[in-house]
Amino acid sequence: MNELDFFESSLNSGFDYGHELDEDFIVLDDQLSILEKLRIYKAEVSQGLEPDDSGNINDQILLDIYKDIDLDHEYMKELDDDKYNEIIKKIYKDKLIEFDKKSKEEEFKRALFLDFRITEDRIFEDIKIAVAEKYFIELDQDLYKGEPSNKKIDTRRQYKKLLNIIVANLYNAYYKRLLLLVNRNKSYYVRKKKNGEVSEKYFGKRENLEVFSYTMVTRIFDWMVKKQYVDVRKGFYRSKNKQNTGELTRYLPKGDLLLFIQVVINKFYKEIEPEYSVENSDNILKVRRPKVKGKKGPIIFDIVKDAKFPSKRNDRLKFLEKHKNIIKILNSHLDKTRIVICNPVTFYDKIKIGKLVESRRYLFKLKKNEYVMHDNFKHYCRIFNDSRLDRGGRIYAPFQQLSSKTRMNFLINDEKVEGIDIASSHIRMLHHILNIEFEGDAYELMYSPDKDSKMRCKIIRAINKKVLQTIINANTRESAKKSSFQSVKKILKKYDRYDIAKDFNKHGLAEIWMERIIEKHQKIKKFFHSGMGVKLQYKESVLMIKCILELMKLDIPCLCVHDELIVPYSKRDIAREKMEEIYWNDIFPKKKLILEFKSED
Repeated sequence: MNELDFFESSLNSGFDYGHELDEDFIVLDDQLSILEKLRIYKAEVSQGLEPDDSGNINDQILLDIYKDIDLDHEYMKELDDDKYNEIIKKIYKDKLIEFDKKSKEEEFKRALFLDFRITEDRIFEDIKIAVAEKYFIELDQDLYKGEPSNKKIDTRRQYKKLLNIIVANLYNAYYKRLLLLVNRNKSYYVRKKKNGEVSEKYFGKRENLEVFSYTMVTRIFDWMVKKQYVDVRKGFYRSKNKQNTGELTRYLPKGDLLLFIQVVINKFYKEIEPEYSVENSDNILKVRRPKVKGKKGPIIFDIVKDAKFPSKRNDRLKFLEKHKNIIKILNSHLDKTRIVICNPVTFYDKIKIGKLVESRRYLFKLKKNEYVMHDNFKHYCRIFNDSRLDRGGRIYAPFQQLSSKTRMNFLINDEKVEGIDIASSHIRMLHHILNIEFEGDAYELMYSPDKDSKMRCKIIRAINKKVLQTIINANTRESAKKSSFQSVKKILKKYDRYDIAKDFNKHGLAEIWMERIIEKHQKIKKFFHSGMGVKLQYKESVLMIKCILELMKLDIPCLCVHDELIVPYSKRDIAREKMEEIYWNDIFPKKKLILEFKSED
């Protein structure tokens, strides 16, 4: 029985899959006894035929029994049919338990998480009409028995909205041949408040739960189970102390609701898509609040309400609509692009890729050391900073977690790639703001390529680059000093220089390093410790997105990693010219961009 047939049987018979063992189990659907059925299997095998296990579950289990026992054994031949059936009954029970256990394991692997981000304008009219004229009326009568309809109007309105979302989720789950996974843990719905704001733990993880409580969600699902609109497979913990991971509760439409969903699917035959509300942050655009004590700011839930720039609400709406559509265009183009990872380089990349392949969510193994990316491993998300839509704005995707060396082993549509990197991106932009050109190496300081070893040059250059970035990004000199101190120690440990990292034990040493770098870059000194980094990131993100869109017009696929483009090797010169042209015309007019090919480093 294939997965599709198995799913259909579960839909028709509920979660029990018809695994009921009654007293007459020895008589099968076709009125054959177990002994007769097993003898048929034996005759088929003797004629060189393969017994058919495509029938019901009883047939599958009996075939397993036939394979496990020897009908020609002397002991078995001496038994009468009643005794024979009694022995098989015991084996059958054990097999049934084993089969049921495997079925449940498979069932828990196939689930779609309840998505609260589906907005009412995306839900099909048929569903909204059915909810309004039937399901919500029944729910309202059961929840508010005897209360006038003008009481608790706001609460009732939220119940109706939530019921629409739940039915839409059940529709999506059935359409994708999945079960609907629902978290019934009360702490999942708790929104702890501090200084009048929702905690960082909540932000960005469960959009729209600002109006839906644990009580509302559980009440609706319990009501649906009671009315026999859904079947339920209760969740469980894997240990008694409820500390380890377990499985969340799954739901499956049945009865009248199942028939209704089937009718709607036959009419529309497409998924109800979430993430279309421009007023909420989601997986396409996100905005972070300013940093707090050096840590990333929490995600803003309602961008239109809480973002500080643009100042007018309508301007924010237009900006969000425009840029969400752009990211969707980029992602849809990547969906048509085949990207393969070949020969992961670093140990970290090998471990990471191994786990992703095992999860079957992001990568698919083609053969040894070759992995093709699923769409969700390529999709971009754009993140802004400091509660403003003109700060940060870089595009992020899961593939960026892999090292630069491994990224250079990608294949884009079966062609080797080239990386095009902006040389000293932020340093050059700061000079262009002052209308001056920058020449030389921004990071060549405190080492000599001619005299020092390659490893020494590599380590000091990495530290210089990191400290200079920190000075530009930091808002205060003190925060720059602390961050630089941690960065230097981290880089030294990365290159196994634990002896030097141990002696680098004072913030004052980091300050000395900062002073030497500031001395080298006196022309742009006024931008240091000013939080200029997020402004430059925005300029950089505009450049990269425009480049990708221009290359798309030429049917050239590419990947973006902050200030670097990864393109097919044969298209590298075209991509380079486009980047230089856009920078010259749109970002800093009449200023030259210096680009480097990764393969020539």
